[in-house]
Amino acid sequence: MVNEVIESLEQAIPGRHDPGRTGSGRSDHLLRERRLVDGLARKVGRVAAQIVAYRGGIKSSSAKEIRAVRSVLESFREVVPLERATITSIRPLGLGDRVCVDTCSLLRSGEGMLVGNSSAGLFLVHAETLESGYVGARPFRVNAGAVHAYIYLPDGKTKYLSELRAGDEVLAVDSTGRARSVIVGRLKIERRPLALVEAEASGRRVSTIVQNAETIRFVTPSGGALSVGEIQAGDAVLLRTEEGGRHFGMRIQETISER
Repeated sequence: MVNEVIESLEQAIPGRHDPGRTGSGRSDHLLRERRLVDGLARKVGRVAAQIVAYRGGIKSSSAKEIRAVRSVLESFREVVPLERATITSIRPLGLGDRVCVDTCSLLRSGEGMLVGNSSAGLFLVHAETLESGYVGARPFRVNAGAVHAYIYLPDGKTKYLSELRAGDEVLAVDSTGRARSVIVGRLKIERRPLALVEAEASGRRVSTIVQNAETIRFVTPSGGALSVGEIQAGDAVLLRTEEGGRHFGMRIQETISER
């Protein structure tokens, strides 16, 4: 069973699919990947049950298999469909409470978290993996936005940033949509100057509110990082979009207007 899971996981690691897929072909491919993930999760659960049930101690061969499973699982990602969006405006606001999400993982350049004023359009906010002239890198952190904003979680759920707690899981997502679960270590909520960032994708206008500082960046379609201090109308960023709305973090098919 362990070897079967390893082989299946290695075949399913995103990045092996064709990055050139677009439109309905890519959507169908992502759906197949999601079904595969669900099936693999059940297999991993059975492997875990076998390990827990083992009473004679772990043999050396079993220990190697377990480490192999862990290694593959750590490199495995979900796939979140992302869309290119065009910045339409950025406007300074007054003071407000913003949230830094400090995780128990070292995030990579090009990774971030999906955050926004509405679940209909979540911006990919870059992790603090880059040095600046003001502060050092904090590669475990995403300065995500104002306390009211939605953040995207594993299993397709959302929470308000202010609802997160130590021990919760959130998604770290890169520019290709590949995502991994990371654990929240703490939140830092502080009063800071804010900025309203607005964008348009597929004829839909969406927005988010972030700290007005050059250390806050958005992930671009090329995998780069665009600073709030440099962003201009016409620049391209990445969004996750959806139809319908949210109720207690669960997606529902209902007419909901969030402005």
